[in-house]
Amino acid sequence: MVVCPVCLCVALRWTGDLSRVTLPLSRDRGTSTSGCTENGWMDQNTTDYQRMPISFFKSFCFMSHICLSVCLSAKHLAFSASLLASGQGHTGPFNTHITLIFKRVVTNIGNAYNRETGLFTAPVRGVYHFEFYIYGGGSSTNPTSAELVKNGEKIFMSWTSQPTGGQKASNGVSLLLEIGDVVFMRMWANSRIYDNNDRHTTFSGHLLFTM
Repeated sequence: MVVCPVCLCVALRWTGDLSRVTLPLSRDRGTSTSGCTENGWMDQNTTDYQRMPISFFKSFCFMSHICLSVCLSAKHLAFSASLLASGQGHTGPFNTHITLIFKRVVTNIGNAYNRETGLFTAPVRGVYHFEFYIYGGGSSTNPTSAELVKNGEKIFMSWTSQPTGGQKASNGVSLLLEIGDVVFMRMWANSRIYDNNDRHTTFSGHLLFTM
């Protein structure tokens, strides 16, 4: 996402960080703006706003509001989903790793999680936190295991195995993601994972802060 300088200035003023904002002054006075940040987001030679018609300022305020709304909405990201949409049963075992698709979505603020593919795609650069819980019935041959994957790379995993009874494992991680990075859950080969209407097996994540 490309953020315009106008949006940055308005956002800083709205949040009260006025120390980083220099208001544009008249060129006739020999003054100029240093922009929104120390690096200078705006042109050093600003237009003389005193000579602009009122329609310019109306358009300025309208576009700033739209741009700011888009940027702020991107900072509200959270999802939580369970494995099965309904019913009960085991997923697996399979002879290869498979992507787990968590079909019952209870929260998806920002729509970054895709219930059709099981993929979470980061819309903004920032630090995200993910948690996952997996449940399975006891088995002497098929453990209950899954791993969290970022762009094809295994990050963290959970594994448990016992011959009888129920078994559960969980894990969590905070990750710095770039725009477009993909995070998903993958079940190991020869594993099986159980879910029912009690929603034992879940995958959740949210944005902690942008960077």
